[in-house]
Amino acid sequence: MLDELLKSAKEQNLISSEIEYLSRMRNMFAHGSDAVLNPSMFLTSFEIVTDIIRELYPNQQVQLSFS
Repeated sequence: MLDELLKSAKEQNLISSEIEYLSRMRNMFAHGSDAVLNPSMFLTSFEIVTDIIRELYPNQQVQLSFS
């Protein structure tokens, strides 16, 4: 389902981020895997998701607070 939603958003020019491998990465993290990832590969997927959220909600200001 995620894959179809991302493809549809890309086709409608709602997002411009690269999404080709994102669904596969999400499934690997969510359902477990014995894969060993380097930190940059792990963080890149979160960067892409963050970019997608920023594109979908451009006027929102988000402040992160860690307690």
